[in-house]
Amino acid sequence: MKLYLTLVGVLAISIFLLGLGMADTDTDEVTVDVTVSAQTRIDINPKSITFGATEPGVTNDTHYALEMENIGTRNISTTYVDASNAASNPFATADSSNYNATEYVLLNTTGTATFYYADTLTWNESVPGYMNPPSGWSEGHETGYFGKFRTVSLDSGTADVGQQYYWFTAQDADAGNCSNGTVYLATSPKTDTASGQIDFSSHAGDALTEDATWDWGYADISTGGDAALQDYSVGVSADCSKVIIFRYNYNLCTSCTNTDYIYNSTLTPGAKTTFWVALKVPQGVPDGSMDTGIFTFTAEGN
Repeated sequence: MKLYLTLVGVLAISIFLLGLGMADTDTDEVTVDVTVSAQTRIDINPKSITFGATEPGVTNDTHYALEMENIGTRNISTTYVDASNAASNPFATADSSNYNATEYVLLNTTGTATFYYADTLTWNESVPGYMNPPSGWSEGHETGYFGKFRTVSLDSGTADVGQQYYWFTAQDADAGNCSNGTVYLATSPKTDTASGQIDFSSHAGDALTEDATWDWGYADISTGGDAALQDYSVGVSADCSKVIIFRYNYNLCTSCTNTDYIYNSTLTPGAKTTFWVALKVPQGVPDGSMDTGIFTFTAEGN
């Protein structure tokens, strides 16, 4: 009898425990909807580049890579670059900090092709006695000025020499400024072994078209400059005293055909692309550290 009761008790406990393991269950669902806002954002890395000591008149053989990542939510379609410039004419001064570093750094989308300035600014100086200016030209703030575009070979590589492209600016007589005037660019550069173009008496210039937004005049380089300069566009300040040559600063002149975006394709969110930078130090600059320059990359989304 005790054995029977024991078996019955064990069976009852087992059934009870089994019942606990078979408790009822239920499920329900929550839907989640997320809307991502439209944002155009980029991230450029590295955040800084430091070139080692470089002799004047040559190219630094170290080419650095810059990576642009689309960290936004829209496709990047175009990107242009604005280079910082010195606040005033640094040439013929002994302080290297008067010079802005980005004016001597060039860019491209590969590490082996020809590098170009995003933009580089030059100022007027006194015209040398050996120059033969354009016909009818005179020097002054009401007429025009003379200056030099200083660089080295625009091709990639280290076998470079110092180069100086002379320029003249001339006002439009009716407008009374250079925004609608003319710029004359040398067709050959002065180097260590060549005088370059010094006779501008019959040289045809490039006519400038005023951009009311910037109060400058712009043109594609066509009649002036050698093959390298003719890849650029040119701008002249209204007072004739400053000349800027640019390629990747598309914002300066959207109607100039020589001006280009540094990126003009489709970069999807999360994707990356690479740019390359090279340094070309002109002759006639003081030794020491230049003022830190800044490249501003502006991406446009769609």
